[in-house]
Amino acid sequence: MWMQLVLADFRERTRRYSFLITLGFVLFFGYLVNTGKYAITLGACRGVYNSAWVGSLMTMGSTSLLVLLGFFLVNNSIKRDRVTGVGQILASTRMSKRSYLWSKFISNFLTLSLMAAILVAAAVVMQWLGDSGEPLKLWTLLAPFLFVTFPAVTLVSALAVLFESVRALRGSIGNVLYFFLAQSLILAGAFAGVSLLDITGIGIFLPSMERAARAAFPQAKLGLEMGFVGFIKESPGTVSQFRWEGVQWTADIISGKFFMLAIAVLLIFLADHFFKRFDPALDVPAYDKPLGQGKKKWERSSETNMKTAEKNGSLLPQAMPKIRDLAVTVPDFHFIGLLAAELRLLLKGYHRVWYGLASLFIVLQLALPYELARAIMLPLAWIWPILLWSSLGTREKRFNTSQLLFSSPYPVARQLPAVWIAGFTVTVITGSGMMVRALLQGDIAFLFSLGAASCFIPTLALFLGISSGSKKPFEVTYMIIWYLGAINRVTNFDFMGVSQPAIAAHVPSAYFIAGIILLPAIFLIRKKQML
Repeated sequence: MWMQLVLADFRERTRRYSFLITLGFVLFFGYLVNTGKYAITLGACRGVYNSAWVGSLMTMGSTSLLVLLGFFLVNNSIKRDRVTGVGQILASTRMSKRSYLWSKFISNFLTLSLMAAILVAAAVVMQWLGDSGEPLKLWTLLAPFLFVTFPAVTLVSALAVLFESVRALRGSIGNVLYFFLAQSLILAGAFAGVSLLDITGIGIFLPSMERAARAAFPQAKLGLEMGFVGFIKESPGTVSQFRWEGVQWTADIISGKFFMLAIAVLLIFLADHFFKRFDPALDVPAYDKPLGQGKKKWERSSETNMKTAEKNGSLLPQAMPKIRDLAVTVPDFHFIGLLAAELRLLLKGYHRVWYGLASLFIVLQLALPYELARAIMLPLAWIWPILLWSSLGTREKRFNTSQLLFSSPYPVARQLPAVWIAGFTVTVITGSGMMVRALLQGDIAFLFSLGAASCFIPTLALFLGISSGSKKPFEVTYMIIWYLGAINRVTNFDFMGVSQPAIAAHVPSAYFIAGIILLPAIFLIRKKQML
């Protein structure tokens, strides 16, 4: 039975638009590698585009892509069974928890492996038809995928099952934690020398590449640079090419990759411990709150409401009122009251610790040296409310209140501006310390960048939330942009303007214009949803 479940789940995944979009992006990435638009250089040196260089470069890039984005593509399978009721049906059968979780793990693995396999086929075709003049060496091209990409995909598939099995990691908190976990694994393996955690293979390929470059150019200054040429990194001037024939796949390297397979198996057994087989009694309350109320608090609240209703007599049979006795209603609308309600909904359900840390970030923006606050505290302050922003535009679908909302007077003209202003207010408050510092310093350009970012963040959140009805698209998109721009200082992604090159290139202005363009789209999408 579990095999049929694997096939059904795999077919369902591969028929989604999200799978096709991701697959198209993966194929486009392969094209960029073969055309030199995505490149790796060691200082002023680069390898000849032979099978070893192309296969290794594709492996490092595609594995990083699948580790960062593949998780978000496959980690909603158990949730879908829970929401649709399929999980409750399966729980009533003889299928064990372990069989169910293994079927989900295999389905995750097949989905991500299919993307990797298509990229492998594309790499073979592009290398065969390319104009580099280098002969196609099939094993040299395929070995990096076999020993690096597929073990990484196995680990990601197991992590997706574990995160869906642990109740605290199912929602937005799990998405954010995984993003930072994936980044930590990539950095630990690539630059910290932890070979057992080298999930992308950079720690395997880079030393061998450096030895070949050093042998060809002994006086060259080597340093790893990898990215999209002309977009993430500048196109190098004069590049010296050297020949690199690939990694010698020894038993030590291969056995190290089997360590990931063992970790994946252990994660599935750990998920079996946390998975509760769709027991509805253990899923109360079924709200997707960041820190939740907890079952006991929910039960106490329900009991209190019941006693209050009994005391007021609202549970007793009541006579139906006559039409003539009904009060005449007078239209009365106050936008400030609606905005206050949206702010309460936006901030509801968070523990006092969350508010304490948000306040601490504001204080540190005011107290730390200007450049330190700008480089460190502002990015931290504007990643902390990500769970608030991601809820913009999604509550109607998550809590099934869209029909109630759409039946109210002027839901587009009244409710949407209130939602956007609520998100904008949170953004301004969390970054207020840096805004005050920029004003006192007379740094008008940076102050404008902060204002542009304050407009762009809630606009992007509201657009993606209304378009998808899910919190995940914004969380993934924003974390990637935030990581590349605010942390790695990639100029084109620095929408906050934390680096001077971004301000000089008017990058925040471009994001401000993008936000202005998205605003009419938000209203059009909401009007279409009401039809």
